[in-house]
Amino acid sequence: MGNGTWRWVVSVLVWAGSAHAMPPDIRLDRLQHTRWTIADGAPTGARAMAQGTDGALWIGSGEGLFRFDGVQFDRINAPGKEGRPFGDVYALMSTPDGSLWIGLRNGGAYQFKDAQFTHHAETQGLPTDLPIFGFALGRDGRLFAGTRDRLFALDRGRWREVGTELGFPSGWFHHLAVDRDGGLWASTDHGVWHLLPDAKHAVQENAESTVGFLAALSDGSVWYAPILDESMKTPDLTVLRPAPGQPRTAGLRASGLSGRPLLGDHHGGLWATLSPGIVRLPRPSSVRLVHRLDAPPAQVQRFTRAQGLSGDQPEAMLEDRDGNIWISTNEGLDRFRVPALRFTPDVGPNGRLGTAADGSLLVCGGGLTAAGENGPIEPLRRVKGGCDGMTVEPSGRSWWVLGGGLWWRQGDRAGEIPWPIEAQPVLGVPAIQADREGALWVSLTRHGIFRYRQDRWTHFVPDLEALRKMSPSAIGTDRAGRVWFGYRSGEVLLLDGDRQRVWNRADGLELGRVTVLTPYEDAMLVGGAEGLALFDTSRDRVTMLQAEGGERFGGVAGIVMDGGHVWIQASRTVFRIGRDALERAAADPGVALRADRFDDADGLRGLSSPDWPWPTATRTGDGRLWFSTLAGTFILHPNDTAQTRPPPPVELRGWTIEGKDADLQTDRSLPIGTKRIELRYGAIDISQPQRVRYRYRLEGVDTDWQATSARNASYTNLPPGAYTFRVAAASGQGPWGPREATLRFSIPPAFHQTAWFYALCAAGAIFLVWVAHRLHIGRITTRIRLRAEAQAQERERIARDLHDTLLQSAHGLVLTVHAMAEHTPADHPDKARLEHVLERADQAVREGRRKVLELRATEDESDLTAWLGDVACELTERGPASITVHVEGRPRLLRAEICNEAMYIGQEAMINAQKHSGADRIVLRLQYGAAVFRLLVLDNGIGMSAKLMEGAEQPPGHFGLPGMRERAAARGARLSIHRNSAAETVVEFIAPATLAYVRTSGETPFGRWRIPRSR
Repeated sequence: MGNGTWRWVVSVLVWAGSAHAMPPDIRLDRLQHTRWTIADGAPTGARAMAQGTDGALWIGSGEGLFRFDGVQFDRINAPGKEGRPFGDVYALMSTPDGSLWIGLRNGGAYQFKDAQFTHHAETQGLPTDLPIFGFALGRDGRLFAGTRDRLFALDRGRWREVGTELGFPSGWFHHLAVDRDGGLWASTDHGVWHLLPDAKHAVQENAESTVGFLAALSDGSVWYAPILDESMKTPDLTVLRPAPGQPRTAGLRASGLSGRPLLGDHHGGLWATLSPGIVRLPRPSSVRLVHRLDAPPAQVQRFTRAQGLSGDQPEAMLEDRDGNIWISTNEGLDRFRVPALRFTPDVGPNGRLGTAADGSLLVCGGGLTAAGENGPIEPLRRVKGGCDGMTVEPSGRSWWVLGGGLWWRQGDRAGEIPWPIEAQPVLGVPAIQADREGALWVSLTRHGIFRYRQDRWTHFVPDLEALRKMSPSAIGTDRAGRVWFGYRSGEVLLLDGDRQRVWNRADGLELGRVTVLTPYEDAMLVGGAEGLALFDTSRDRVTMLQAEGGERFGGVAGIVMDGGHVWIQASRTVFRIGRDALERAAADPGVALRADRFDDADGLRGLSSPDWPWPTATRTGDGRLWFSTLAGTFILHPNDTAQTRPPPPVELRGWTIEGKDADLQTDRSLPIGTKRIELRYGAIDISQPQRVRYRYRLEGVDTDWQATSARNASYTNLPPGAYTFRVAAASGQGPWGPREATLRFSIPPAFHQTAWFYALCAAGAIFLVWVAHRLHIGRITTRIRLRAEAQAQERERIARDLHDTLLQSAHGLVLTVHAMAEHTPADHPDKARLEHVLERADQAVREGRRKVLELRATEDESDLTAWLGDVACELTERGPASITVHVEGRPRLLRAEICNEAMYIGQEAMINAQKHSGADRIVLRLQYGAAVFRLLVLDNGIGMSAKLMEGAEQPPGHFGLPGMRERAAARGARLSIHRNSAAETVVEFIAPATLAYVRTSGETPFGRWRIPRSR
């Protein structure tokens, strides 16, 4: 570090002073004070404090090292497996490179940087037997450490003793300080010594032999408070080097001042330790060796335990980058900060506020009428009964309701106006308003509305009957000169010339009692006990306004315009709304307003008045905003609140898994079956932690960000998977921080949550469905089989009866006729007739036999072969050709319809060949192929014409061939007639296997399969 670092430090301090410093004109007892005690987890008796680069407050005490983020105190343990506390921490300092230096009473130091601790001890040149009492950063960027008897400096990572070479005496370096010019000051047991920025040797500034504390102020002065010693001749608090123009005689001596730490704030104020309590000198240079503590508050201000300090004995002091003052005591921690809303005792509580034509403050209430004419508040007129209302004309004349009477004032002139005769006695004046033309509108209890103009009263009667008996609770005028009236029942009446218009709940108006009517651009803002509405008559639209999160503006008591903002005083809160936000709400009624809040965290105390007087807010000509509550009147400087606070850094603090603490670094894979997790996070804001907003999201669970002010998030029943938790923070209504804190973790699945388990379940379900289907098919098949068996048995019985009776008798008859034909001479005239009858009888027997076979419904390949064999034998006996039957391939069961057609076609083909071919050899082949079933009849006869074979023509009176083709086609089979290479006529019947064969068990349309069976 070099001069650039020192300039950086100075610039940071100047920024802190200019933007957030502690102004000297605010008394100590009017600063906003907050305390934390041991009940809040705060360490006690802290001897050192420092603010880290992330904004956190680091506290060193006899209990160890603590870190405070504005809400929670965390004990920080020393590095190592044991995780023990640091012990007694004597010194803390934050440096521009992001380091935090920790000095220990037992000797040695630690450097905390980039979330890592580095121990500085003997190896780095720093003795571990010397307590470190303080650090200081020199102008040249060197870090100094004061120990019990030597002064050390850090040079390129190593410590070396530099006190002797710089001219400091050996001894106890109790406290170090660096002044505005970069000079190094040291309080030792040999006095106070000072090393100028460019000097080689230090000079002695104070020869007292006791040690003490130093404070370097922003005005260049250096103050000193020695540890109590009755023999000392110097004051208890004295200036060692005065600021330019400051007398060296300045100081303070009083009983109870102790040589505890001093603090110079960046507005030039000096804070000192008083036992008990603290002392603040807002302008130390004005103190002229005061010997008592009852000096005027402008010089000396006290704050003790009786006023709320956490303990009797302060131990350390610090001013943070926001200008807050931190005091550690023997019993806790205190913070003093400048509130945005500053209490003023010059104006009483519960007053009606207004602004005069010259921009001064007008106050009406508590029996006092006052005006601030660019200076102190001055009483104008005290009356018995108090002030009930006021208004100001554009001409500058003001009207007042004082003690039941109506008064006016303009300049130095004043007068009283009598009330209208028909309105007496006047029981109350809920509202009074002057319009742009100089007329005065007054609401009188039980008498309604009256208008005073040119010394004449006029009674105004609303058109709506329901409003005639009511007195408005508020009256206002807009920029167009129109007059508005608001009622306790929530109605709003607009008087535009001679026209009147009324809005109520039927129009979506939910204001409750109307309290304030304030013009906004060309519209009107109307506040009530239950809400706030924007009346935009140019668009004929009324919009009920609400803040983000659905918050209603309830208990509105005042509305003030200030540049680009509108200020709304509600029951316990002052809201700041940007005009651009109001414009968006006017254009889109569904838009929620982004509003900044100012409440007790910003110094506002008490409720706004739930009843008259209204309004309780105004803006004076100097730009200040004034708000009155039941607790007092408060002033706000808009310029002090214009700066948007940057988003605070957010970090994950820890998490619990099933109620047990887990490590954020190592426990990223959660146990199987984890049902509940809770994540803890927090942002660092030690000024206004209550203003911090959070949003978080668990990717894979939350579809959108979850907004909250809580510092934890819980999830239950998370399914297995990988997750990423994200959290961001914002200060107030400011932007969300760009840096998110993230945590990635996973939950492994149990076996019943894996894909394998689901696959097994699916397979099991499919198997069960298949088994159920097979059982169902089995039951149906069994029923069909039993029915078919019964039918087959009946058909077989009929077939047997026909075979044993009819066919046998017919066959016997055929044999008889045959014998007669054999014994009949060839030349006998009946010979031909007998043969013809015999042929017809044989044909009838064969047809009967075939029908009997069909009746038996056999599918057995042996029946087909046997039947065709019988036909072949009979034809061979009567014809010239011999007929043989051959079976090729493994015979298989044929479907009944295919089997029947094969019988008919085979029989017909053999008869035709025997009769007409002149062949001497006929062969019938049955081929059982894997793909097709074939029946072939081959003969070596004379053949037939090509047209007959192709079916293009047929012999007259013969229908055998067409009949065979039709039968084959009807079964999905094919009949082919052709000549082969051996000059044989071939009649071929072809049926596909899927149509010809009966599918047996273990056979599919794609082939046969077998289920292995164990033996």
